[in-house]
Amino acid sequence: MNANQALLRKETGEVLHTWRLYVLPGLLAFLGFTSPVLAALLPRITRAMMARSPGVVFRMPQPHAVDAYVQFLGNLMQLGILAVAISAAGLIVSEVRSGTAALTLVKPLSRGGYVLVKAGVQAALTLAALLAGAALCIAATVAIFGAGPLDRFLAALAIWFLYALVVIAASTLLSTLLRSQIAAAVGAVAVVIGLSVLGDLPWLRDYTPAGLVPAGSAVLTAGHAATAAPIVTAVVCTVLLLVAAVAVFTRREL
Repeated sequence: MNANQALLRKETGEVLHTWRLYVLPGLLAFLGFTSPVLAALLPRITRAMMARSPGVVFRMPQPHAVDAYVQFLGNLMQLGILAVAISAAGLIVSEVRSGTAALTLVKPLSRGGYVLVKAGVQAALTLAALLAGAALCIAATVAIFGAGPLDRFLAALAIWFLYALVVIAASTLLSTLLRSQIAAAVGAVAVVIGLSVLGDLPWLRDYTPAGLVPAGSAVLTAGHAATAAPIVTAVVCTVLLLVAAVAVFTRREL
């Protein structure tokens, strides 16, 4: 077994036996189950609120399966992606501060391999959490509304996962650059907010990874969106950010 495989086993073991197994998967599973329930209850909640205001008439269309999927996707774009960013931001800086990174790198393990295995395990954990949340969302949606447009829902989730990869890569870079886990987490949150803001600017949205933010919703609701350029730039940015993270960590003093 080479050093990279040993590190992969260590990281996988940490995921399976620490809080990392429960926080992100637990959050996405919760969002997956509750999103269809909230979509179904929203008209009743709205009517109850309007009943307190006599003379106010508010008509809300009957919810459908697509509303449940939109609710889940919206939660992913807000709470889900923030959880991904914060958890990825502590991947390296926490081990550098504790001294674990120095002990790990005593073995014949390259610093580049260390960074890439860390980011790869985080990406795999995010994908597993997304699949668990999506499975619960689909099951609850089918029980309440029927299946709905599953193909569009899965396409929108694939776009969100690519968006999450960009955030993981950016958070990994911050984790190699900064000396504080809190500072790395704040920086990762700032990246998410920045991408969300850029997603509202057409002249940047259509040609950068920021376009993935509205593209998922557009694919889900309309069945199509201009995704080619955002997808290509997202892949390129993910690779470049990871290359930068490796370069920074290779020169960092432990």
